[in-house]
Amino acid sequence: MRLNLKTDYALRILLHAAKNQGSLITSTEVAKVYNITQANSTQIVNTLKKKGYLIVKRGRYGGGFTLAAPPEEMRIGNIIKDIEPDLNLVQCFNKEKNNCPIIDNCKLAGLMYSGLNAFLDKMNEQTLADII
Repeated sequence: MRLNLKTDYALRILLHAAKNQGSLITSTEVAKVYNITQANSTQIVNTLKKKGYLIVKRGRYGGGFTLAAPPEEMRIGNIIKDIEPDLNLVQCFNKEKNNCPIIDNCKLAGLMYSGLNAFLDKMNEQTLADII
């Protein structure tokens, strides 16, 4: 399993916001700090806003974002689940695109599903506050 760059960048942006609580941070700032394109930074900030992780104040001057909740309340596994577009480790996890011929007799999917849940459970042992 490999998390995509959007999830990696989202975690970095949230960490940056947690380290700078009380300050408005701009997409431009995190783009420079983490060597992300401005377009990616803005897109990820908007996604984090939609998911409820950030509060965004619009404006060319005086605009920016901050955490929507204390970092102690933000669990890493939940962030990953919310941002990662596809946690389907194997084909049969995707109900719409599953054409596996052995699905009825296969125990691999259950094992993979258990492994994914164990990973997310382990990540949920840590909050954003724990890793800053």
